Amino acid sequence: MACSCSGKGIFITLKVFQIICVIAAIVIYQIKAHVMPIANTYGGIFFCDGSLFMAIVVTPLLLIFGVLGHINGPYFEVAVNLVFGVFLIATGSLTISLYIGARVVEPMVFGSMCIIGAIFYLGDCVRAYQAKKNSTEIVE
Repeated sequence: MACSCSGKGIFITLKVFQIICVIAAIVIYQIKAHVMPIANTYGGIFFCDGSLFMAIVVTPLLLIFGVLGHINGPYFEVAVNLVFGVFLIATGSLTISLYIGARVVEPMVFGSMCIIGAIFYLGDCVRAYQAKKNSTEIVE
């Protein structure tokens, strides 16, 4: 018993950090939407509106059902975390690349929060994969 990184403590911690990053990104995006006209582009509508609000709905549900032990699908959590990680990297990268020379701080903070959130999602993806792999090795 060296380290139990696949326990519920790391699961809850990662989910809380994911929720905090996504809420911070949504708050910045909603308050400063007039500064960031990325919302008028098709990619901005899909990534900024769609992926952020999808993450803020699904992540608390994963937290609740994960704590209760009801996430039983094969690699479901891995897939969801991977998709959110990729979408948040795309959102942050798109925002930062559009505003890199604009001398406006809010889009850079927004993009940074998205990328930090993506790091938490991808880390949780690795954790969920290892936990699922370890649980199937024990059963088989």
